[in-house]
Amino acid sequence: MTASTHSATLVIGVDSLIGGETARAYAAAGVRVFGTTRRTDSVGGQRLHLDLADTERFVCPSEVDVAIIAAALTPYSRCETDPNAAEVNILGPARLAARLAAQGVFCVFLSSNTVFGGERPFCGEEEPLSPAFPYAVQKAQAEHALGEALDENPQSYCIVRLTKVLAPSVSPLPDWHRRLAAGDAIQPFSDLVFAPMSRQYVAASLRRIASARVSGRFHLSGEDNVSYAEFAQSLVVAMGLPAERVQPTTAEAAGVKTPFQPRFSALAMPRTGRELGITAQPLDAVIADLLG
Repeated sequence: MTASTHSATLVIGVDSLIGGETARAYAAAGVRVFGTTRRTDSVGGQRLHLDLADTERFVCPSEVDVAIIAAALTPYSRCETDPNAAEVNILGPARLAARLAAQGVFCVFLSSNTVFGGERPFCGEEEPLSPAFPYAVQKAQAEHALGEALDENPQSYCIVRLTKVLAPSVSPLPDWHRRLAAGDAIQPFSDLVFAPMSRQYVAASLRRIASARVSGRFHLSGEDNVSYAEFAQSLVVAMGLPAERVQPTTAEAAGVKTPFQPRFSALAMPRTGRELGITAQPLDAVIADLLG
């Protein structure tokens, strides 16, 4: 594994949860970081304008040697209905990565555990994909599109698949915190499973992956599959609150339907651990980051 000292890092989608945290982590380490945004009113200095549906106008700063492609159209419903979804989630990232790679920039593309469909436990980095709804299909297609666009330069990029990333601002945490602060109980779902990670863990891991500049596929995952009810119970205990403040219900009883209701969410990380020394994040570490 060959390490690299970055001249500067480019974060595509710096307004996103992961993009913003990753940019902050680089800046805190003293690395010069540029970020891209679609918001023209916030462009300036090291915030550059980029629309993934129109990548031809983008000029990458010459000192950049690593790019993390975190931008995407993420609301599940919009992936099915937005006419720009394919451009933003599939074609744009592939075109952009090809242009950046031609300039000597190593690209880290963020994908999702949803590409595996959620019916198989702990899928490894090289297992076959089986996406089952539009967002997952687009992520799988984006992975394929990157491979085609960079067919002659396969060492210039890697794909990182993520499970659920949490921060205090990510639903359902704001509602839970409001209810708990008011002395009320919360009603998390016992029939929805996820493998949560903290944004801090993800940002630190992405920095390590980008620095290594190793091509191929990598995974970042919470250590195990937990229901939202199990997560809430651990969170409330860590907050020093009575266990009875958690009163589990089900998504079915609440009339909540989502296109991704996996039986299994956590990913296996054999290659990621072996080559990069990154292991899955334990639940107690996720909660410590959230409450820190």
